[in-house]
This record gives sequence, C-alpha cells and structure tokens, in this order.
Amino acid sequence: MDVAAVIEQTVALRTTRLRLSGIRVVSECAPDLPAAEGDVHQLQQVFLNLLLNAEHAILAVGKGDTIRIRAYGRVEGERRWVVVEFADNGPGIPSEVMPRIFEPFFTTKKVGEGTGLGLSVSYGIVQQHGGRLTGEACPGVPCSPWSCPPPRWSSRRVPPPRRSRRRVRLRAARPRGGR
Repeated sequence: MDVAAVIEQTVALRTTRLRLSGIRVVSECAPDLPAAEGDVHQLQQVFLNLLLNAEHAILAVGKGDTIRIRAYGRVEGERRWVVVEFADNGPGIPSEVMPRIFEPFFTTKKVGEGTGLGLSVSYGIVQQHGGRLTGEACPGVPCSPWSCPPPRWSSRRVPPPRRSRRRVRLRAARPRGGR
C-alpha cells in the first residue's frame, strides 16, 4: 500500500471544505517511504477521522489555520514502522480529556455535532493492523499531535508523490522474509 497516496486521497476528500474554511493542509512524506501492508479503506477511514477532528477543533474556536500531516519510517529495536502523524495549530486537547479520548461515545463536541465514535473506531482499526494510535495533550500550546503507525511494510520502496510537500513518519514491523 502506498501510504502517501492514501493520505493524498484522504485530503482530497476534504480539500474544498478546508479551503472554504481557510484551513490549509501541509503534508510531508519521507522520500524513502516504503510500501505498507494493510487495508487501504480502513486506514483511509483512520486518516479521515484524524483530519476531521483537527478541522473541527480549529473551526470550533476559530483559532488556528493549519493541519500538518507527516509520514516517515522509524526503527525501534527489531521493529520497523510506518508512522503517520497529524497535528494542528488549533486550541489543543485539554490534558483532563486525554484519558477518555478513545472511549466509545465520548465527545467534547456539542450535542448533535459528533457521535464520539471516530477515535474509538480508529483506535480499533489501527490495533487490528498491529499498530498503535496515540494522542498527546499540549497544555498551553495549540497542538494536537497524533501518531498512527500502520503495521508491517514490505521491502518494496515507493517513490515520493509528485508535487507534494509531505513527509511521513512510519513504524513498520520486520519485513517479510525475516530480515
């Protein structure tokens, strides 16, 4: 799976709305981003949920105007990961909310504006793929970084997308073949 292409397709779904809202998306993919294994549609759902959360956070308080998406490779001991990070310069996530963000039906949005299922569903999808979805509170600093590592990558290298300023941080498990 070409993670950079999945990110690009996901952002394309929201491009018009984001532009009309005055929000820009800066995507950066590592030039040596490897192909990853996983269900394209499920990971696109995760990326869409994270993008929508960042968009809604910015619009809810009228503060911030940028969503950053980074994708890159990372090695931790014996494990290699594809890491995809979403961050925005909106109001940030209050630290007292962090322990509950992955609970089903938990939301900080007004009644009728959210179901509280986006992060819970995304968490489950990422876990099913052998990865982990984490969030980070930045008290006093407008940011909401998320790290969403899709699992195992294949040894095949994928060229970076044309006309893109994306950088991807990726964690991937050991490639097939045991190397």
